[in-house]
Amino acid sequence: MRYRLDDIAEILGCSYYGDGSMEIEALSIDSRHIRSGSGALFFAIEAARDGHDFALAAQAAGAAACCLSRPVEELNIPYLLIEDTSATLQKLAAHHRLTLDIPIIGITGSNAKTIVKEWLYEILSSSKTVQRSPRSFNSQLGVPLSVSLLDSSVDYGIIEAGISTVGEMQALQKIIKPTIGIFTNLGAAHDSGFESRGQKAAEKAILFQDSEVVICCADHQRVVDTLKQQGNKLFTWGNSERSDIRILEQRSKKTSCLIRTRFKQKLLTWELPFTAATSVENAMHCIAAALHLGIRENQIQERLKLLRDLPLRLNVQYGRHDTLVINDAYSLDSTSLEYALRFAITQKGERPLVLMTSDTDGDRIAQKEIIEAFELEQILHIGKYPVGLPQVKMYPSVEALLDSRLLAELNGKAILIKGARTFQLEQLAARLIGSKHVSQLVIDLSALKHNLDVYRSFLQPSTSIMMMVKAAAYGLGSRELVSFIHQQPIAYAGVAYTSEGIELREAGLSTPIFVMNARAEDLTLLQAYNCEPQITSLHQLQAFIKQLDGTASAQPLRIHLCLNTGMNRLGLDQDDLPQALKLIKQQPLLRVESILSHLSAADQEEDGGYTAQQINSFDQMTKQVADELGQMPKRHILNSAGSHSYPNAQYEMVRLGIGLYGIDERLGDQLQQVATLRSAVSQVRTVKAGQPVGYALAGVAVHDRVIATVALGYADGLPRALGDGVGHLIIQGQKAPIVGRVCMDMCMIDVTAFDQVNIGDQVTAFGAEQALQQLADLCDTIPYELLVRIPQRVDRRYLAD
Repeated sequence: MRYRLDDIAEILGCSYYGDGSMEIEALSIDSRHIRSGSGALFFAIEAARDGHDFALAAQAAGAAACCLSRPVEELNIPYLLIEDTSATLQKLAAHHRLTLDIPIIGITGSNAKTIVKEWLYEILSSSKTVQRSPRSFNSQLGVPLSVSLLDSSVDYGIIEAGISTVGEMQALQKIIKPTIGIFTNLGAAHDSGFESRGQKAAEKAILFQDSEVVICCADHQRVVDTLKQQGNKLFTWGNSERSDIRILEQRSKKTSCLIRTRFKQKLLTWELPFTAATSVENAMHCIAAALHLGIRENQIQERLKLLRDLPLRLNVQYGRHDTLVINDAYSLDSTSLEYALRFAITQKGERPLVLMTSDTDGDRIAQKEIIEAFELEQILHIGKYPVGLPQVKMYPSVEALLDSRLLAELNGKAILIKGARTFQLEQLAARLIGSKHVSQLVIDLSALKHNLDVYRSFLQPSTSIMMMVKAAAYGLGSRELVSFIHQQPIAYAGVAYTSEGIELREAGLSTPIFVMNARAEDLTLLQAYNCEPQITSLHQLQAFIKQLDGTASAQPLRIHLCLNTGMNRLGLDQDDLPQALKLIKQQPLLRVESILSHLSAADQEEDGGYTAQQINSFDQMTKQVADELGQMPKRHILNSAGSHSYPNAQYEMVRLGIGLYGIDERLGDQLQQVATLRSAVSQVRTVKAGQPVGYALAGVAVHDRVIATVALGYADGLPRALGDGVGHLIIQGQKAPIVGRVCMDMCMIDVTAFDQVNIGDQVTAFGAEQALQQLADLCDTIPYELLVRIPQRVDRRYLAD
């Protein structure tokens, strides 16, 4: 896009201040994503973190102008003054869409929007110029930013749109105005925002109210009926005779799937490089769209070979030689390159950043300009077209780079792998990461952000958040969450011990750190690493004062007073308060930052009376503290469950722990599962009737069975209590019961009822398909225990949009 600032003011009907001839070429809502010289217009979105607080940072980053709802002191670049910055962003994007004379493919549905978008881009871009929305930019803010990237020079635009409640799609429809629609599916995601699935289908269908045609699966009856009621012309695929593309046969091989179809009286066979039913469905949406657009069958088939059934999100892992590997090896275009580089900057900490990239079919000049804007220690480039930067080393192929042995010299570096699909840069990731345990704990950072947003929706605007990351963030890995904490509206990080706080500081965390179990002997370390201890007893308080009296340092110590209101675990009793407050007032280096307590039964509705007593006691004791100190420090008593169950006790802060990680029974499917424990099949065998499986001659059956051995045992965090048919694992989207005893390093599952199970097939213990809470219930324990018992030998992998 390219507009003068005064033209934008006229479009929006608002006032502008400063140079109206300033040219705007990009829109931004994040000051960290502004590149000097890019002509960015920064929108100060009023949210949990008010964008106006970052207007000066946007100016320093090189923004051309700002869009504000109130003036900002010391801002000396041009700005627009409007009432609602979010609505204005949408209005400007909607105007820009009207200037574009190109077909736009709009995608919505409960799941698979992003992967269908990416796969369709892969198929179309071999012969067409295609611009797509970055990653999963499908929200009320993401969609206008995506549309602003389009221009009339492309053949197609592909934009995805997601909604979570009634009324949101109307705004997105005005911005996208898709010529062609794809409705992927209708599932349980965001059910809580709608009265029924029918209402959700109707709301999603609003995106296509002016579309020429909508592509969908004919077997998804509710989707088909909803679109027909709206009057849409449909182009369908499926098993029914009425499908435009009818599936006649589907046959799975070991690692691929053959689909035989009839289209316009012509038999067409497609070979897909995966077998999972969801992947086949996603690919069929793309095949249908490509056929509708007139792409030749042989061209579609050639591009299908390049598709990978992989998460199309940035994948972060620790590799060999103390490297941090950020793997986004599956696509390369200017927009996704810039986003990947920005993400890498947030993740790398103090590590130098190395970029591994390749030639591109896109704009090589734009690629160079983007790379130049980032501070990179080294660029390793695969291909034949030189980038023309001093720190570049060229290699004709991935194999040539692997043979050079340079990878072994990248000790302690952060490495972003970002290349075109045809170069297969994932080989570099495999070499850098090296041999890892087959079992993986996959942490979805976008799900973590979703859950944080759910809890924030329950809080008063004045209530801040402490994120509990003790016990290595409940086993998920605390140092890996540092950049997440920095990017979210989190006031404090909470840990159990001083050593955990030090680890976070050394990982680069600047957020205040609250330490639950700090010793007075740790005073020097607490001060050196700027950590703040919880004080739970007179004895502990006296010990800290003694340490302060014995040090020559004049550095104040910020403390948090824990009060015992009925949990009877830790905390100052009411009778202790006068003496404690007297001691605090006598030591000028002590600063009381907050007063807190812990609820015994916030998640148990039947014990609400006891919780009310605790809150009442807390009110009385905090008033006593405030009266004595002459001010009221921050107060916090609520945990995850209490934050929405007792809104009148939110005070100035709440502590969010296990709920952020997707576990809060009262919220049900409003939360997303953050952690997935998965492994793979290592062997498949037929066991005759009467034969045992595993230790202790267990698992004897009266019929022949097919047994798959999975590389996941109790040393990987799978409880022994799930053995002998108590629990099951998920394979190919279905439940497979655990047979015999769970072993230290493996377990066995019955896959007799499955069509075909192969060595290497993915198996899931818990995640989106089977909640961790279900396993905890079967083991008569709580999800916390299962999470923290997953050992470090299980590889942690972090996914982020």
